[in-house]
Amino acid sequence: MPIRNITTDYSGRAKDINISPTIDPTKTTVQKVTPGFGGVSSYCAGVQKLVQRFMIALVTVRGSQPAYPNFGTDLLKNISVSSLTTVADLKHAFNFASAKVVSEFRSYQADTPDLPDDEQLDTALLLDVTVSANYEVSYRVALYTKAGATYDFLLPIPISK
Repeated sequence: MPIRNITTDYSGRAKDINISPTIDPTKTTVQKVTPGFGGVSSYCAGVQKLVQRFMIALVTVRGSQPAYPNFGTDLLKNISVSSLTTVADLKHAFNFASAKVVSEFRSYQADTPDLPDDEQLDTALLLDVTVSANYEVSYRVALYTKAGATYDFLLPIPISK
């Protein structure tokens, strides 16, 4: 679903460096969201910023940031172990990690009341999970914002077996 009534006027908003330049909130199709570095820098705000922050929090390995030992999740660790062999296991790993991220976003949002509604997470739902022949897990995720918009995207995660 496209995001309607998006704004391109981010005057007065805090902006992030856009590491996911593939995010296009005007598209009506599901988009693959992958981080990319080394290109021309741009800023993001609004729902693009929300998707990017959700993705970063979800795939950052908890404990990998010494100054923030509780930041991130165990998703990458959990889906890389050989005991997770079924789609049900992959769904469980995602839902457990996503619940942690959503809870942390809600706490942050409660402590930061001036955030724009399109940068606030209401909830995240796992819509589908697929595993390709080269062991890439793709999570199809829907993020619901406090502004009432939904953003549906694919988050590919290569795993080693």
